[in-house]
Amino acid sequence: KQRKNIKQEKIRVLEIGNNNVNHDNQPMFNVPPISKALVLAMVATHLLFILGGYLIPEYNWAELKNFFAFIPANYLDFNNLGIQELISPITSMFLHGDLFHLLLNAAILVALGSGFERIIGGKKMLMVFFITGLIATAFHFVIFHNELNPVIGASGGISGLLGAFLLQQQMMGRMGAGYKKLAIIAAIFTLISFVFVLIESSVAWAVHIGGFWAGLFLYKKILISKIGR
Repeated sequence: KQRKNIKQEKIRVLEIGNNNVNHDNQPMFNVPPISKALVLAMVATHLLFILGGYLIPEYNWAELKNFFAFIPANYLDFNNLGIQELISPITSMFLHGDLFHLLLNAAILVALGSGFERIIGGKKMLMVFFITGLIATAFHFVIFHNELNPVIGASGGISGLLGAFLLQQQMMGRMGAGYKKLAIIAAIFTLISFVFVLIESSVAWAVHIGGFWAGLFLYKKILISKIGR
């Protein structure tokens, strides 16, 4: 009976995913609305801080950026939790350290998010992005809860989209039978995330790994959820 229920749930997940696929020919640069909105929000936020620095140089823009960034150590004193700690897990996703950081995340989001959005729909894609992004931030906090260094960037949500997208491809039979190929890709991604620390110490590897595995484990639950239909 348990195997039958698992099989029925898998069929239901596949049906939900396939029903959202737009089979019309899509122009190469026709970015779906939710993916486009996320990228534009990240770009607009970055431009705000750049232009602000030129137009109002006397204002402490770095301090404002830190206000919207996620700082793990701020959460250790529960008596002093305020608006910053409430909003920063979300607002930090739209901040980036420099232009390269922004362009890299924007390019990946356009390439990955666009295809995924056409498969599962914009609302579900947005749920995956934010839920896995928040879990990625929480995972970083568990490991680096004493850190005062601000964490910024959309990498957690993007990694979550990648994990969910790979699982979707596996469920659609594009990785062969079983989970062997998916497991190999997941292991490689995890290893690369660790290696990046040796190359660039500022990379928040826990955010990448936390988001990716959250996407793998939670994607089915998000997909069959009534929220976002």
